[in-house]
Amino acid sequence: MSRLSGGDRRTVKEVLATYEEFIAGVMLRTKGGVEIYPVYFARGKEGVDMRVIRDVRDLHIAVIGLGSGGSALADMLVRYGVGQLPLVDPDTFEPENINRHILDNGYIPPISKLFPRLKFNKARAVMWRLRDINPNVSVQFIGAKFSSLPERPDLIACCTDSDACCQLVNQYALEHHIPVVFGGVHGAAEMAEIITLIPGETPCYACYEREGPEPEPSMEKYTDPNYDSTRAPSHPGLWADILMAASIQFRAILDALQDKINPLILARLRFPYSAEVIRQKKGCAVCSDKMEGLSLEH
Repeated sequence: MSRLSGGDRRTVKEVLATYEEFIAGVMLRTKGGVEIYPVYFARGKEGVDMRVIRDVRDLHIAVIGLGSGGSALADMLVRYGVGQLPLVDPDTFEPENINRHILDNGYIPPISKLFPRLKFNKARAVMWRLRDINPNVSVQFIGAKFSSLPERPDLIACCTDSDACCQLVNQYALEHHIPVVFGGVHGAAEMAEIITLIPGETPCYACYEREGPEPEPSMEKYTDPNYDSTRAPSHPGLWADILMAASIQFRAILDALQDKINPLILARLRFPYSAEVIRQKKGCAVCSDKMEGLSLEH
């Protein structure tokens, strides 16, 4: 029989047999067809206590906001093996989003230049992308502003750039006792802010005071009936900076699922790099009946 080149003394038949064994180890045949086996995602479980986190295929994590950070986070979650991912975002995917998004121009129909109404909703397009990565993931999209979720998730990842939406998610999580990890960037993606909310245990999103004026209104204020005055304006941050912020949020989600909680993380994404964990006493009017003053504990 012929031998393979490069010093490999196995025959072609032996190599094919090894390949078949690999495929058999990755794919698990079920009555419903072929299911991707956890081995497919096994390399992503290093550094995670799987005694605390149950089978990741059973995890149900909702992602609110599928812009730059939210799309990157959803990509990380599906590659980790999360089984159920509802996605919420009312916006459409635009050409100017391509340089900082997991989607590319293949998700912009050419005909949309003539008929803008034919543009794809971000949540719907990201759903297609996640199914390309893992065909067995359960994804549903909600192409509207957040108000509630059809099912109670194990955790909510809030990635929206709207303070009003974050406040709604915060209130919803407190009412339904659902953990939330908020993630966002400041300025030109120079600083990442990650807030972990565990109802009854940590300060909520509203506990942290935000200083400074509200964003300057744009022309959309006069043309868009759904204009959100609390939405942060777009800044020229790099995709690499967005990925760093999303990675920190992803790690915070894994930590929250393992009961390792840092309520607030501020990470500088530019030189000189730094990170600060701030612990704050509970007591705001949203998450507590006690109207006491707040203070910081470093």
